[in-house]
Amino acid sequence: MGSKLLESSLESSLDPNRIAANPAYSLIRIAEMSTGERDALVELGADLTDREGGIDGVLVAATGSGLPDKVVDCAGVAMFRSLASGRCDQVAGDGMFRLLYDEIITIESGAGPVTGAAAFEQLESTNQPDRPSGALSTMSYRALDTVARLRLPSREQICTRLYWFNRVPLSARWQRAIPGESVVRRWLGDTIASGHQHERSNPSNLWVQAASVENAGGWLSFVRHDDRRELPSREFGYKLYLSPRPGQLHLVLPLAVAATNETVTSRFKVGADAAGLLRPDKIVFYLADASEVTALADRLATALVGIDAQGVPFSAAMTSDGLLSWGGDPTEDESPIGGGRESWRLSVCRRLAESMFAAQRAGVAPATAVSFAARRLELDGVDIASFAPTHLISPTPVTSIKEQAA
Repeated sequence: MGSKLLESSLESSLDPNRIAANPAYSLIRIAEMSTGERDALVELGADLTDREGGIDGVLVAATGSGLPDKVVDCAGVAMFRSLASGRCDQVAGDGMFRLLYDEIITIESGAGPVTGAAAFEQLESTNQPDRPSGALSTMSYRALDTVARLRLPSREQICTRLYWFNRVPLSARWQRAIPGESVVRRWLGDTIASGHQHERSNPSNLWVQAASVENAGGWLSFVRHDDRRELPSREFGYKLYLSPRPGQLHLVLPLAVAATNETVTSRFKVGADAAGLLRPDKIVFYLADASEVTALADRLATALVGIDAQGVPFSAAMTSDGLLSWGGDPTEDESPIGGGRESWRLSVCRRLAESMFAAQRAGVAPATAVSFAARRLELDGVDIASFAPTHLISPTPVTSIKEQAA
């Protein structure tokens, strides 16, 4: 079925006469809450300021329903109230599917009202597109298939398994080979300063270690000493991941730094120890726009011919082998309340985990749970064929010399 025809068919199936507010939820507006309840939301990180799109209410799940409470804005409050009163005139299209798959509304079926993954199973599960064939996309869906079959008991455990998929196990051999950051610094080469920002005056050190806030969580983060953009790495918009096999890092790191020196790149980080360098996303460059991503990827692909890829799940391929890939961190407003700002991959894995856990609770088959999670992620603006963020201009993939010769 063609995509336009499928879209039209699906929307027509959302007959307003079949849609209702989920009775497992009750709405409490912020204005109706006690001071203590409002303060508790603020402590969690909720923004209760009177602004467009701000939080205006909370959908509270009935005890025993297994559903999470949800915050809603003014439009959400109006929609839920209209549905609860028997009207359906507030939202359509993708917005309606988001509400249905998030279990906020129900749709009447032959066996009674359904919502979430059960509704997806009736509406869309038989019309799913073919799986993508690229190395990284295949790896990402293999992660989803594997974790779905495990039927883990919490969203957090599902998210963790997805996030760490394709990580090399931390063995005693790797801990001996990479005992600490001194090894990593030696591999990085002579243009990396041995200390911190006070060494910027040394012209031989093209790269200096960033402020301590950039070095949390087992990373070594660096900025170009002549960089004038005084911004934290998260403000650069794009990420380029370099993911070689750990056994080739001693070759990759000096070559990668030399290639990066020939571009305008001004931020990168690398795992500081064995644990950081065994993860798939072990080397991350921060870039301002799509053209910078393409330029750096082209340099790196040329410099690293013959290097084997480990590959970063839930990132978008820049080279066909998965050695280079990209993503873009969501804004703070797009992160969960109280959870802090998320990285691109953590955001993707957390949203997939939420949907997979809901599908598991609904009792659908693992394959349907994967399709449901991917579809819900797509409604959030992620290209589920490549796992690229659709709100950013996509950089142009690059071809290595090895691929050109093939």
